[in-house]
Amino acid sequence: MKLALYNPHIDDFLACPPHFPILRRRALKKYGFLIEEKLDKSDTRIVFYDSSLSAFIPVSLFGRLPYFIRKIVAEIEMFFWIRINKVDRKTISVTSDPKDLKGAVLFAMSYKCALGDIDRRMSVFATTQFNIFHLSHYFLNTRKKSENLSKIPNLFLAGDSDITDNKYFQKHFQWYKNRFLVLPFAVQDRFVQKEPIGKKINKCVATGTFHRLDQEATAQLKEFTEFYAIDTYHPVRKAIYNSRNKYKEHFDCKVSLFRDYEAKKNLGGLIKRFQVSQKGYFKNDIVEVYNSYSYAVVGEEITGFPGIGSFEAMACGCVLIAVPEYYIGLGLKSGEHFICYNGDISLIPGILEKTDDITRRYISENAMRYVNEKFRSKGVCFNWFHVVSGLSNQ
Repeated sequence: MKLALYNPHIDDFLACPPHFPILRRRALKKYGFLIEEKLDKSDTRIVFYDSSLSAFIPVSLFGRLPYFIRKIVAEIEMFFWIRINKVDRKTISVTSDPKDLKGAVLFAMSYKCALGDIDRRMSVFATTQFNIFHLSHYFLNTRKKSENLSKIPNLFLAGDSDITDNKYFQKHFQWYKNRFLVLPFAVQDRFVQKEPIGKKINKCVATGTFHRLDQEATAQLKEFTEFYAIDTYHPVRKAIYNSRNKYKEHFDCKVSLFRDYEAKKNLGGLIKRFQVSQKGYFKNDIVEVYNSYSYAVVGEEITGFPGIGSFEAMACGCVLIAVPEYYIGLGLKSGEHFICYNGDISLIPGILEKTDDITRRYISENAMRYVNEKFRSKGVCFNWFHVVSGLSNQ
């Protein structure tokens, strides 16, 4: 199978984009295995860029520029992307020629790649065998993304879990009839158990970041805020953050705001708002944090997907407390890999008090084993290629 990664230089899902070193931001690379993992001899991958999107320039502005300027910008960005990420050109070919996509399965992150003038890119999507768009962050500009994606031929939607029962997804993607592909992230090797659960603090650690949507750009959030009438994507994280003193006997709150929303609204303040994005969260040595606590709660994204922190916590031996509907299609079982609840944080103290040592150890060991088998880079990469290769047999 030939997998084509579409404009991977514009965000940090697969690798470090060229503007992150300038802003001193850390690339998450949740799907970095698509660049870094070795493939079977029968599989190949290419990086394809088409001068339609930029890492630096907003899509609404970039699309208005003359083609020759966009092409120059794309060439420069791709040059630095290759150097920053030390891309091995012997195993990954880089091209902007649509002819190289013939027979390939194209993979794109919808976060930015589903925006802009999709019509002028149809010749690219018509060349491939299939086009897979991952819906991470689909709560941004949802209507426009849905409209654009509905035009793409041979389209398959994908996500970190199966969100087809999510009400927000159903509202905006009623037209989608193909199979929804569960193509999740990978847990980095540094997330391992260092302390047996019997030596950990018998409390719950809460991790992650959350936005204050009343302080964010409003246009791209219109569909989300109209549907949910709330001001964050992660209501559990916000609830724990706001109640951190009330539940301090049961929780240690490591949740932080995504940005410094109090930064002054001048040039220096604007730069600061971008530079400190998630900084408070990354101050924690998160591996050591997860190795200090028996339980973890990582509030899920209300539009359907789990956070990668849930799996990082399980890899470190924490007993995850989670809402089951956000983990559909991942093979996790309540009572075996995690403890379920309904998202009401007032229930968590009771869960901690009722869970005995035997149950805690049983779930911790099962979850660690499952993450090591299914959610490490090599295993996830193999599963991705297995799922994608199977599309030809449908």
